[in-house]
Amino acid sequence: DVDIKVLGTKFNVSAYESDKTKNVVLVSGSVKVSAKSSNKDDVLLSPNQMYSVTNGVAGVKNVDVNKYIMWIDGLYYFESAKLGDILNRLSRYYGKIIIYDNTVAELRCTGKLDMKDEMQEILQGLTHTVPISYKQNVDGVHVITLNHK
Repeated sequence: DVDIKVLGTKFNVSAYESDKTKNVVLVSGSVKVSAKSSNKDDVLLSPNQMYSVTNGVAGVKNVDVNKYIMWIDGLYYFESAKLGDILNRLSRYYGKIIIYDNTVAELRCTGKLDMKDEMQEILQGLTHTVPISYKQNVDGVHVITLNHK
């Protein structure tokens, strides 16, 4: 959905088909970006800028690029992210099915996960951060539920 012209650079792209938002973050150099779904002209990014497109609406903002390239060191940083998005990323990364409902998906989290840890450790850590619990079914599917008080 996004065309990128590399002009001697370091950058990060997050553009999974299942994600609503596609991002390009420029670390150094320059890239020209355009979204097929947007009617905006091509954008030339400068270092520390992020180009995002969601449902055809494109925009550019200044960011701390280190947050977007931590994955190189096996870390996943998120800030006020929906738990559903975090769980989807964990599911993709570990190749495991994670099931949750909309109330769990809408919870917001900020933090950093060490993706070198086992998924069970990460899910256990999340239970200390947000009001959820999880179980692994016999078939290996992880089910996340909201804890009710």
